[in-house]
Amino acid sequence: MSLEQIVGACVAVIVAGAPAMVALLKIRELHIAVNSALASFVAATKLQSEERIAATVKQAEERILATKLQSDLHIKDLNKTLEAIMHRNDQLLDQLAEAVKRFPVV
Repeated sequence: MSLEQIVGACVAVIVAGAPAMVALLKIRELHIAVNSALASFVAATKLQSEERIAATVKQAEERILATKLQSDLHIKDLNKTLEAIMHRNDQLLDQLAEAVKRFPVV
């Protein structure tokens, strides 16, 4: 085999492999671009999810606080009503005691 044949074969291998190398480099660049875009999408989706979760938790906490305040007000109203009933009950018992004193039992 002559030097010319060896150089020719090397050139043929390089020329034949060049498009494959270019294709592999383009595939690698495309892979990097797709991964970068996907990573950005995942990060944005994660941020949106965290924001939605935080908003949902905040709304739930606000509802819980509002319910607790409403419950506290209702309990205060019930306590006032109970005090009024107990006071009226005491008055009625006093009136009954006075009525019993006025009418002696035979």
